[in-house]
Amino acid sequence: MEQGKDVLNVYYRFSPESQGKGFAREATTAAIEWGRKECPYLPVVAIIDPANTASIRLAEKLGFTLDAGSGVPGDYDVYRL
Repeated sequence: MEQGKDVLNVYYRFSPESQGKGFAREATTAAIEWGRKECPYLPVVAIIDPANTASIRLAEKLGFTLDAGSGVPGDYDVYRL
């Protein structure tokens, strides 16, 4: 849930030695495809620490955009497809 509404929350976390190899992008793309097929009525979001620039870059490459005004300032931002 995000702001009291059901959503599909994309989450990825990889060990440092696994980062930069495309695993997060591949896994997230597959998860988004599955979610859109199985739950097309739910929005897809990524809840990201604003300091996590690598996660933000990946989300933006996947088509997510910052939902200004959502999230908790200084804690997390919400990106939506």
